[in-house]
Amino acid sequence: RLRKSCILKPNDSISIFLIHLVCYPYMDEKIIKILEKKISETKTENNKTKEIADKFSNFDSISFSSGIIIGRLLNSFYYQHRRVLKRDPTDIEFTEFLEFLKKEFT
Repeated sequence: RLRKSCILKPNDSISIFLIHLVCYPYMDEKIIKILEKKISETKTENNKTKEIADKFSNFDSISFSSGIIIGRLLNSFYYQHRRVLKRDPTDIEFTEFLEFLKKEFT
């Protein structure tokens, strides 16, 4: 059931719920919504991330900023599983999380 990649986009004629069901059949819908909200927050808080990256100017700022964003999402992924579902994510859910990130950032 797990797909390696999903070519469906929210602007297609299919609902976002069905896209999640097809693309991420194992990840809980609540977790997906929380991650999407976190991505949206991260994009609007880009100045804060840039400010942190500027403080470490000896690092490649784009890679460093990306690392901060992915770190926040990974933390949220694990924290929300424990908070909402009262368990750690499964290996399959983690694989779907990686695909989710790839889709969001490519």
